[in-house]
Amino acid sequence: MSIIDSTVIFAITDFDEKCGLVFALSSFISVLLFFSARKSKKHHALMSATKTSSVSDLKSGPAEVTGCTKVKTAGIRSPWSNRECVYYRFQVDEAVKNGWCAIIDDTAPSSFLVADETGEIEILVSEGEMDLRVDRQSESGFGNDAPDQLRNLLTSRYDKDTQGLIFNRTLRYTETYLEPGDKVYVFGQASQADDGRWVMRHGEMPLIVSERSELDVEMETEKNSKFWPTIVSAIIAVVAAVSWLVSKS
Repeated sequence: MSIIDSTVIFAITDFDEKCGLVFALSSFISVLLFFSARKSKKHHALMSATKTSSVSDLKSGPAEVTGCTKVKTAGIRSPWSNRECVYYRFQVDEAVKNGWCAIIDDTAPSSFLVADETGEIEILVSEGEMDLRVDRQSESGFGNDAPDQLRNLLTSRYDKDTQGLIFNRTLRYTETYLEPGDKVYVFGQASQADDGRWVMRHGEMPLIVSERSELDVEMETEKNSKFWPTIVSAIIAVVAAVSWLVSKS
């Protein structure tokens, strides 16, 4: 029967370092995945248990509504496309050593209305997740100049420039927006104000505003609630630990 030599354990090798790194990363990732999956599982259970309601039949608590967007703050236009909208997000990311870093992330307004045939509800988008398709996107960089209109927008509105000290900065641009009359599915925490208005916000269930169907959103939440990625990461951590022990025996 082999006995682990304590004098060998403290002699750190490259293999030891690799096993330790794999064990630490896999353990950390498995913990994150576990809590994320558990959270998604709770959200999916709430979604499945909550039926879509008309605005007139809303009750305080987790709720789902489907309707068309309606302007609450007049005069809102998307920065890049200049489209009349009830909500927009304009983002510019710059390529850095380890990926992308946002240098502009502009959203407005903080709320809009969703109406069905029975009434309307205010959606507090500043607290929620906007699951929207990208309406416009582009990139610029070395040998690929940004259009004058886009460069002027960054300079005049955001005090940014696409040009670096010598070459163009490597940038990507995305814009999403909701126009008046767009159909959306909304899930969140419904509550009624003193004046009788209904409001949807982040609560027991995070606020989700989506251009996809209720079924699509629920299916994605169910997929995110699976625990198999957690199990895979845990197994990798165990394999790394066992491999290290075997190497020391």
